[in-house]
Amino acid sequence: MWEYASGSILWIFDKWQEHSKRKKLISLERRLREYLIFFLKHNFKTLPKEYRVGQFFGKEHDKNIEQLKNLSNYIREYGLNEKEIMSIQKHCKRESSTLDNLLPVASELTNEHFKAWCRIVYFVNCIAKDEEPISTSTIDIIQNIIRFDTASYERKLYVGAENV
Repeated sequence: MWEYASGSILWIFDKWQEHSKRKKLISLERRLREYLIFFLKHNFKTLPKEYRVGQFFGKEHDKNIEQLKNLSNYIREYGLNEKEIMSIQKHCKRESSTLDNLLPVASELTNEHFKAWCRIVYFVNCIAKDEEPISTSTIDIIQNIIRFDTASYERKLYVGAENV
């Protein structure tokens, strides 16, 4: 009887630890997502509304991907105007060290999150240091935001995910 009770206690403890870890990972994902939201909301204000990204909540994955692809396609087809280019470059110069410092946070999530974040940081730094064309690097950032969002959705690591 004691073995059954101790086994049940261990099972309960394991489930509690698992639940606590998921909550922590979701909190970390939210912190990173907030930086992505800020980038998406503040650098494309002059684009036609149908090409801007909305709320970018993790639970709206399909909508997020559609909006990000529309934004990326718009930039490929029409490019960015001077105001957007200046905004993106200023943003990247200001935030590049913060995004670098968030790499350890991304590494606590999944391998896919970490890879996506590394690429985002790389292209942000390219823009900040004038090493790549801003439109091209911006498209690369968007592609890796898609990768990040997909990793969160597939692993259910976002605010509002089921089975938390």
